[in-house]
Amino acid sequence: MNNKRKIIQIILLIIIGGVAILLVRMNTGNSLNLQNVEHNDIHYHTGVNIYIDGELQDYSNSQYMYASPCDLNQKQETDLSDPRARVHLHNNIGDVAHVHAENIVWGDFLEYLNIDGDDQKIVGYNKDGDIENITLAPITPDDSVVIVIGDAMPKSITFVSSERIIEAEKSIENCGK
Repeated sequence: MNNKRKIIQIILLIIIGGVAILLVRMNTGNSLNLQNVEHNDIHYHTGVNIYIDGELQDYSNSQYMYASPCDLNQKQETDLSDPRARVHLHNNIGDVAHVHAENIVWGDFLEYLNIDGDDQKIVGYNKDGDIENITLAPITPDDSVVIVIGDAMPKSITFVSSERIIEAEKSIENCGK
């Protein structure tokens, strides 16, 4: 009889401990959502200029920005089920893309900007030359890419400088990331 009582006590302690841990996690907002990853896991930048019908576009307006809370004292979590969290612009910097997930391609970034290039000619360039099938090409860290949409080619193209990308990385509004 004593052994049964001890086993029941151990089982009750395990159940109470599990409930206590669950309550603490719920109250601290430390959820078990597997869609969330720490903000610092993947985070890199790349320069991008987009020309449509020969004209350089300006994406520095607030309507193109992705705003997420920033607390310098805590690690942030990014819900990667939101496509905007995977690749975006912020801090009213319209020529530096921020990437927070693996296997992100330039088509994802164009989708973020609501650019539908299905019926248009889209070509891409980096400092090494043409990028074949730009919409399926991966976004790589610290690169600089020019995307040209439409039949009209710009008279000249400008790449985002390494210095500009570094400047955007240091932005305090961006948690310095």
